[in-house]
Amino acid sequence: MNRILGIDYGSKRIGIAISDPLGLTAQPQKHLVMGPKVWTEIRDLIAEKDIQKVVVGIPLAMSGNKSAMTLEVESFCEKLRDITKLEVIEVDERLSSKASERLLIEADVSRKKRKSVIDSMAASMILQSYLDTQS
Repeated sequence: MNRILGIDYGSKRIGIAISDPLGLTAQPQKHLVMGPKVWTEIRDLIAEKDIQKVVVGIPLAMSGNKSAMTLEVESFCEKLRDITKLEVIEVDERLSSKASERLLIEADVSRKKRKSVIDSMAASMILQSYLDTQS
């Protein structure tokens, strides 16, 4: 089957998760650091993992309205479509980062370790919620 890439976009880091080949579970991966090489890293990851589709979390305000960050992520999605030629699905990601942080705190993960994994954990939650709606 086809693997799906999950992305939690941030202005400093991009959280990454990848589905299993059956599209049942999302596994967090190492985050990417925003910078000049990020598009090459995304293309390489897509080729290496044979990604067929991308799910990106869209950060809406709690009211459901768009924010400045929403517009930045939508712009990222457009560039992602242009560069990869893949289907990019935008999903509501409200509270995914907060929920990820809460889980990590409950698991007694140190503050330093949380900072390095929270983005990919959020990407995993975004992707898993999408996968759950597809089965």
